[in-house]
Amino acid sequence: MAACPTLSDSTAVNDSTTTNRISYKSRTPRTVETLFWHDIALYNWLTRINIEQALSSNWQLTLIENFNSTLQRAPGRAEPDRWKDDQAAQLILRRAPWGENSLLAGWQWQLGVDSKIFRDEFSRLTVETRNNDFALSGFYSRLERQLRDKLWVSGQAGYRLEDLLGRRDHGPTARLNVALAPTQWQNYYHRFDAEAELVKFPERRNDDLRLSYSVSRQFENATSDSLFLHFSHLRRDNYFADIETLYVDLLNRNRRALENRLDYRINNEWRFALHTELGQSEVEFGRRVATTPVQNNRRQVSAFQHTDFDTRHAARLQWQQPNLYNEFSVQFFSQSIDYSEQAVSSPLFRRYAGAGFDSEDWHLRASHRLRWRIDDNDSLQWFGSAIRQAHETGNRSNQDNFDRLTFQANVLYGHRFSRAFLVLWEASTYLEHHVYLKSSHSAGNNWRRVFKLQPSCVFDFAPGFYLKQSFGVLAQYIAYDFPEPFALGQSNVFRNFFVTDSLSIKLSRRTQATAQYRLRLEERGQLDWARWRQRPWFDRHEHWLAVVLDHRPTRFWQVAPGITFQRQMDWTYKLAPQTGYTRARSGGQKIWSPILSVSYMRPPAAVLIFSAGRQVVYHDRGQTSSINNVRLTVQWSI
Repeated sequence: MAACPTLSDSTAVNDSTTTNRISYKSRTPRTVETLFWHDIALYNWLTRINIEQALSSNWQLTLIENFNSTLQRAPGRAEPDRWKDDQAAQLILRRAPWGENSLLAGWQWQLGVDSKIFRDEFSRLTVETRNNDFALSGFYSRLERQLRDKLWVSGQAGYRLEDLLGRRDHGPTARLNVALAPTQWQNYYHRFDAEAELVKFPERRNDDLRLSYSVSRQFENATSDSLFLHFSHLRRDNYFADIETLYVDLLNRNRRALENRLDYRINNEWRFALHTELGQSEVEFGRRVATTPVQNNRRQVSAFQHTDFDTRHAARLQWQQPNLYNEFSVQFFSQSIDYSEQAVSSPLFRRYAGAGFDSEDWHLRASHRLRWRIDDNDSLQWFGSAIRQAHETGNRSNQDNFDRLTFQANVLYGHRFSRAFLVLWEASTYLEHHVYLKSSHSAGNNWRRVFKLQPSCVFDFAPGFYLKQSFGVLAQYIAYDFPEPFALGQSNVFRNFFVTDSLSIKLSRRTQATAQYRLRLEERGQLDWARWRQRPWFDRHEHWLAVVLDHRPTRFWQVAPGITFQRQMDWTYKLAPQTGYTRARSGGQKIWSPILSVSYMRPPAAVLIFSAGRQVVYHDRGQTSSINNVRLTVQWSI
């Protein structure tokens, strides 16, 4: 009998520790990595430390450190330099399960300490009294054990310290996990997962509770039917500050869901899957003024509730053969939000955009996917979909209620004329009709049409020679449903013709040359879709070339000098009484970018990568500017 379907969203066993481990050995390399990069006025440093060390046959120590620092140099001496630091560290000490002669026989113990500190001087430019700085730290002790090969339990207790928006909170934490592995009873498989977590501060409290139960039945031909019951409770108390007052925002959410999964294998070629989920959530928002240490009152400012109901349905039919794969699928999603009556006058609307108004959303999608290996030289891939989406809200001040219809089609055909010559034809289409349901916004109803055609040729004459040439056109048309004066120019057209070449030649056993070229011709204008008229507005021509020489003088060293050139020219159009339009140069630039990369690759013992480049920009009007880029990566094992 095949294995029983399990809970895909189970969180019962979500830690790297396992209960049947009897000894510890270092399985991952102990590495230290340092990165530095410089771009314009920003200097960035990043350090990562990952150490996993077996202290003995029963004890293991893990150290994880991530430190990221950014310096923004001030343009002048009048302003100081600004820093932004982000540091996260974790230390974990694990012990393998105790032996049978111990009072804690079979139990595994873990002690953890973590810290996260964030300092941001950038945000102080606009906020003088409040900023994004915070410091979070804590420790915990955990015991876990697997009982009778089916039941897994874990208990944890600890203490947290948090410094947010100038308030320092501290309090105990607790966590409990219970998981029942798939157990067969009365020809059904039963599974249960439960997780509860609590963080208690003097001013705030955060709760998490998740329960999941599933019952599954396995039939012949790998067919299965599963039923899931889910319940979750979430409470979050978070600080929120305006210019003068510090608040505590409250979020309470209880969710119940019923889920069914049917996987029916008709035969070796056909398979049908059906997924249905119904869920309901009761959500409460609240806010109160944060008290000072000497205050005992907790003044409730406002609160409101809303009830959410959502449904998810998905059906998928697969037909698979050795050289053919077909998939038909239909998906439907709907969600409704109903607010209580007192929410109408709640001042929390200014805090939560869109809150307090009933809304309905639904989404229907039908798609088909095909992969067909016609013969040894021909292959075909196809994807097509049709989507209907709608959104409606009771907010009279926000008239953004819409109905959207979307069609998409992509096809890729490949034919190999010989071992060294392959041709690919790619075409795609995207159509979107957006309709506003309110008459005040109906002038914005529009069609968006996107077409793309791109054939490619691949030449592979020898093991050291590779050439790929592509050319194509991309066109986008946006046309509004109602007639409009051509002078308004809301309807528009965008076209892009491009040619790309990629060449790679192996000059010797240690040297390889790579060249890439791209030509892009872009035009934009105003559009009259009904009369198929166009008024040009803007043109751009762009050439881009990159050449890199990759040389390996030794087994571990690599040197790669290169250069990039870009030429860009812009034109604009203006109305002329006699000729209609005049085309004039509006701008342009040349960009030269020499680069150099030197690397030493000997993983996991050591990795060294250094790259530097200088970007010089020559504007057509005589201005010249330059940007230096430097990046250094160093990684070594301890």
